[in-house]
Amino acid sequence: MHASIPFELETSLAPEPRDIVWANIGRSTGTLRFREAIVLGSIALLFFFWVIPITGLASLLSYKEIKKTMPWLGHLIDTNEKIHAIVQNSLPSVAMITLNAFIPFVLEGPALSFRHKPES
Repeated sequence: MHASIPFELETSLAPEPRDIVWANIGRSTGTLRFREAIVLGSIALLFFFWVIPITGLASLLSYKEIKKTMPWLGHLIDTNEKIHAIVQNSLPSVAMITLNAFIPFVLEGPALSFRHKPES
């Protein structure tokens, strides 16, 4: 905490012991390691299952793959140099960035369902 005046220390009284939730103060080492293992396992699963759509999207958006799977779209891309440059240079990067932008929402989704809702 920073004081408003340099070289001055601001102090305040400690909270009332009855206001502290003592059960939240400390966790055992075993509980902390178990939670860490769950988090690491969840991240590993997310990484493993996130690789599948990323690699699929990267392979589908390559110019050669578009030309092979959808020849009509490849012909349309070949008609204009600017479209060809965008598809070949920018489209895969933009698609990857967009897909990776969804990661925070995927990670926040479960956390939102556990938040405490105020009673009405």
